[in-house]
Amino acid sequence: MQPPTFLSTLSALFIVSSAAAALPSGVVNSVNCTDVRAIPYASCWNDLAVPDYLAAWSRETPTCSATKGDGSDCCVAEEPWSTCFLRVSSGAAGYECNSISIDTCGTINPGVSDKIPIDLQPQVRYAQNAIITVHSLFTSYNAALEHHSILATILEDFKVDPQSVSPAGILYRQLETPLALGLSIANITAWGTKTAKVAALWSAALDAAPAVKEAMFATAADSSQQLSLLITKPLVDPPLLGSALQRVMTDISTFIDFTSEGRFTNQDGPTVIPADRDFDIATGVHTFVLSKLMQADNYYAIPMEVVDQTTFDSLSANDKNKYYYWSPSTHRMYELRNKGSGHIDTFTLGGHIVNDRWADAQLLFDGNYNCTAAGNAGGKIVNEKPNNGGIDVSCVSQLPMYLPKGSPCPPSTQVGGKCPFGYLN
Repeated sequence: MQPPTFLSTLSALFIVSSAAAALPSGVVNSVNCTDVRAIPYASCWNDLAVPDYLAAWSRETPTCSATKGDGSDCCVAEEPWSTCFLRVSSGAAGYECNSISIDTCGTINPGVSDKIPIDLQPQVRYAQNAIITVHSLFTSYNAALEHHSILATILEDFKVDPQSVSPAGILYRQLETPLALGLSIANITAWGTKTAKVAALWSAALDAAPAVKEAMFATAADSSQQLSLLITKPLVDPPLLGSALQRVMTDISTFIDFTSEGRFTNQDGPTVIPADRDFDIATGVHTFVLSKLMQADNYYAIPMEVVDQTTFDSLSANDKNKYYYWSPSTHRMYELRNKGSGHIDTFTLGGHIVNDRWADAQLLFDGNYNCTAAGNAGGKIVNEKPNNGGIDVSCVSQLPMYLPKGSPCPPSTQVGGKCPFGYLN
């Protein structure tokens, strides 16, 4: 009789009993968690006790010695757990998922080695899938942040030193859940299903794994330096998100926390973000930062009536001394003003917003309108939608919205017969 191998020993130590996963009599489970060829479902993560399996795997996996072991069932010294796991579980080397990269971790499940005991193959498959998915998301978001350096231009034009942004009211900690990871904003009035799901998953993952946040901002002495990190860190090594990814892929306890509840294994869950969505991924951060700078520099917007584009064009042409914005989604007009002079005149600033995409103009104007009308101004910048699990980002815009003193409240802006907007003193 052959001596027991490490994998067979682990199989004996970790058995998901059929009784534990059984459903009440007469109930049919349409989700097949144990078939490695079936579509993966988030509910199977706990049904299969994948976190317990990974913890047991980490405890029981031996370190390869120089004289014993071919590496097929042991981890090389200093080898990240994720690299070892994918190598041992798939039977193939070459997977490196602990750093930002588009070609070292792969984008599909590598498959389960025949050496893995049958009763462990479902857990292995779900763990593999989560590793690949998490790496893909970090890499995609990092690419989006690298692709756009608009923030540096905004700060320069507003005469703000990135190292001293806190006097302007910008504390990057406000963005860490979930905007720090490049929240993808489809538009103001509607979210794509995938977009909302990815944003909600990131938010929950960060809350579950605070060590990931700490890794991202480990080099920041205080919160006033964190916007500077967002601007500069993606361009150096390791990138801002790379530090967080490394923590997830080299510390299995952090990975277990980050992926709890199977949030990265759902059949229609997150995948690599397409390159043509890069601008949307970063624009939420840009809009928040710009609106905070505008607030600090005494800019504000006046909400006006809903009009068609012809009326807007006529009003704009006949009043060239004021800058107006017309939302193509809501058809509402806004006037951009400054209480004093500001660092940038309103026409130039408006041009930067709309033409140079310094921010999502609809998010900047319609967003704050919706936030104020809902009574959420001054509160959290990101609010969960309890009905669909998505996220309401209208309060990302911090641009103040007032009515001129003594002017009537436009009927279309009233909520329950009351005006939600304050008057400028």
